[in-house]
Amino acid sequence: MNGDGTIRLISDEVMGKTPYSTIPSEKYGGYTYDNSAPNVGDGTSSTIKTYLENWYTTNLSEYDNLIANTRYCNDTTVSEVDKDGYIYYGANERVVSKKIPQFIYPNTTKTYGGEYDLKIGLLTVDELVFAGGSYRVTNTNYYLKNGNNYWLGTPSFFSSNGFATEFGIRDDGYCDQYNVVVNRNVVPVINLKSNILYSIGDGTKTNPYAVNLNNI
Repeated sequence: MNGDGTIRLISDEVMGKTPYSTIPSEKYGGYTYDNSAPNVGDGTSSTIKTYLENWYTTNLSEYDNLIANTRYCNDTTVSEVDKDGYIYYGANERVVSKKIPQFIYPNTTKTYGGEYDLKIGLLTVDELVFAGGSYRVTNTNYYLKNGNNYWLGTPSFFSSNGFATEFGIRDDGYCDQYNVVVNRNVVPVINLKSNILYSIGDGTKTNPYAVNLNNI
């Protein structure tokens, strides 16, 4: 459950496969890019954002009144630019170096990425760590390991060789960094509104919670 009472749900199955972006260079690691200003997500949608929103329209639009607009983060704050010109983003310091994930992110100075108020999005690498995952550690015993490789919504670094990377999960639960142009699976995240009640179920895959539509 989120702090505002909404309930965050991540699919237990993948919803198809796409590159994060079709172009590997720096700004294309952003969920949107060419924003009008830092921390304003009004730019061009990434390939994966377009993919997710099209999937939402096809599969969830009839339930739109149950789904909350919620904050999703694509953290493009810069933690380091090394001597070779690599740009490392905030999650590299938190998750790779210090092993201290967080849910609150500083504002980016870039005109790509940032925070978004949306109906659908992606899990962050910080959320993965809070759920029991670790960077470059195989873990088959936490719920985010679903037997598929899939994208997370967190940029990792941009190399001086000209390619952008995002964090992702491997089929064995291993978390690593992947070039944005690679095809990987997509696992959507939504948030139910705080006034939603459930009528049956225990939350397992064989007996999932069912929303009580009579109380909407």
